Amino acid sequence: MLVATVLLYLSLAGCTILAIVLVMHYDLHRREPWYTMLLAIVLGGAAMYGCMRGQEAYIVSHPEFAYSANWKFALLAGACEEAIKVLVVIVMALLFRRVFDEALDGLIYGSLAGLGAAVAESVHVLGMHDVASGLPREEPVRLLGHLIMGGIGGFGIGLMIKVARKHIITAIACFVAAIALHVTWDMVAFHIADVAHLSDQPQFGYTAISIGIMLCGFMFFSFLVRVCHHCDGVPSSGIAEASAPLDGTRSGSALAEDTQGTRGR
Repeated sequence: MLVATVLLYLSLAGCTILAIVLVMHYDLHRREPWYTMLLAIVLGGAAMYGCMRGQEAYIVSHPEFAYSANWKFALLAGACEEAIKVLVVIVMALLFRRVFDEALDGLIYGSLAGLGAAVAESVHVLGMHDVASGLPREEPVRLLGHLIMGGIGGFGIGLMIKVARKHIITAIACFVAAIALHVTWDMVAFHIADVAHLSDQPQFGYTAISIGIMLCGFMFFSFLVRVCHHCDGVPSSGIAEASAPLDGTRSGSALAEDTQGTRGR
């Protein structure tokens, strides 16, 4: 029992680390400090814990809500959970103004907040059931899904803070898009769960729809990353070029080589 529990959460930790690596892959120019990344994940997890408790309290205080259609549950979860991710991005921007120095940072910290939220939700869900022999296949999808939705919601905040405040409409639109993606994804997931109680047959069709929804979200997420790189002046050809100064000046190593070459003449 203990070994199974340890293996289960080690698998969850491994998937989390891979998700962090995915986020860092997009951070091509000025890398975020490890402590701010960790704080965003912790804040996202803590906020998600409070959000789940709040949703449970609301449902308990409104018994009629328990008999509502799935779309109402999905809307409640989507609106609350995407709101806390955006809130984490705003908090990070206020606490670390010198670090929050690119349009991409809104997407980065939104993704990390989403990752923390996903971990908190996964721990909650896994704790409700008997210990499995391995990580359920939906958990990696949960991590990636919350990461993507958090990044989409946080994108507009970074754009508004670091580019121009006139992008508040974009920020609102991205927030609504994140909620819409979340609600759609949850509605499919709730339907799969409902059918699973009635039949032992796997629901491949709805599972494919769920994966398709998240792939569309990932494509939109990738598009927003390219928009951020364009706003931040980061070349699209790779990390090597992105590490060069954006103002056209020579790097420190290049200047050192030039100085050594001059002295040797």
